[in-house]
Amino acid sequence: AEQLRRAVLWPLLEAAQRLPQGQGLEARTCADRSTSAITWTWVVGKEGVDAENKAGPQANMQVDSKVDDHKAKPRRAAQVVLPLLESLFAFVREHFAGNCSSVYGTLGKRLWPPMASYLLQHFDTCDSDGGAGIERFEHNMHAHDFITAKERTLSRHVHDHRHAFGEKRRASLLAEVRGWLLRDDAMLVPVCDADEPGSVTQLLQK
Repeated sequence: AEQLRRAVLWPLLEAAQRLPQGQGLEARTCADRSTSAITWTWVVGKEGVDAENKAGPQANMQVDSKVDDHKAKPRRAAQVVLPLLESLFAFVREHFAGNCSSVYGTLGKRLWPPMASYLLQHFDTCDSDGGAGIERFEHNMHAHDFITAKERTLSRHVHDHRHAFGEKRRASLLAEVRGWLLRDDAMLVPVCDADEPGSVTQLLQK
């Protein structure tokens, strides 16, 4: 599990995190007929560019130390990497765990916590789709026994985000209504019944 995390999972997440806007990743499986080996990899794709000619994880695993990390950059949406994670874990289930649920679940216990933490820390998980993507991803991993039903790190994050957003929206609406009421109060003109021609007060005085 540790070798898989360092050799594939972490480089994949870092590659997705550093992707320029307008580019994406695509999962690929490669079969070596001479050795009967099957390899999972990914390629960088861009509209109008042949993805087959782009480098795979060998290039993506290298981190450019000259990158200025102090410059704030918008976080990439988690959707850019979620399909690849599902593809990778499906490959792991078939070729590493031999479709054995217990072995697959053991791998999940080792790989899921750091991966979920990385997603929440380095990717936009809620702003682009309200968190539906990572909820669906977590649900699929439950369904395939990669994680147990008690594992709710991603869905709890989405719940907390929605609650905080709802409270913020509620406070904004209340402030807006209060502003309307204050403006309406400022527009009110005091009127004395005695000064109005034909008022009840004047009729009684006659």
